[in-house]
Amino acid sequence: MRHLSDRDLWMLIALSSVGEQYRPLNLQGADLSGASLANAFLKNANLTDANLSSANLFQANLYQAYLHDANLSSANLQGADLGSTYLRGANFTGADLRGASFIGAMFKDTIFTDAKIDLNTKGLA
Repeated sequence: MRHLSDRDLWMLIALSSVGEQYRPLNLQGADLSGASLANAFLKNANLTDANLSSANLFQANLYQAYLHDANLSSANLQGADLGSTYLRGANFTGADLRGASFIGAMFKDTIFTDAKIDLNTKGLA
């Protein structure tokens, strides 16, 4: 697994948005632990098997992203859009999900142990 710096990540995000069409990022298996991705546009990104533990994804757009077996333990996902995401086997242990949206998300074997969830977390009730 290769660890990407925050600068590398933001360059990849910017490059995926250049031109007439958006190209979703393929970050399958990437080590993004502790990454600073607040407000990042990661719509349709492939984050299968990615390590996003302790990452800051505050208000990030992860709409329709693939998070199969992703590690999001202790991540900050406050206000993040996880609508229509694929979350089979995703680990949200200790994550902050307050105000996040999971509307239309597909859950199976997803772990939410000790996650912070409030009434503004949409799609989990």
